[in-house]
Amino acid sequence: MEWINIKEQKPPYKKMVLISTIGDKTQTPPPRLTPHIAARISTDADGENWITDAGDKPVGDVTHWMPLPDYPLPAQSSKRCCTTY
Repeated sequence: MEWINIKEQKPPYKKMVLISTIGDKTQTPPPRLTPHIAARISTDADGENWITDAGDKPVGDVTHWMPLPDYPLPAQSSKRCCTTY
């Protein structure tokens, strides 16, 4: 999977995706990119509104996003799950 620039394409509304944000650009040393899992919930005059999987707003401007990977499938095994000693 590749990071998608938010200026080129936006993720679907209300779908959790991995996002990258950049904090206050005026701070010293310069801010670093920070990953979050979040969903784009609306657009208004102030721009995009996001909510993280923790229920809060991510700090900073969203710069890139990518879809979350599929969950792993449970292992298929003929062995019993537990070993007794």
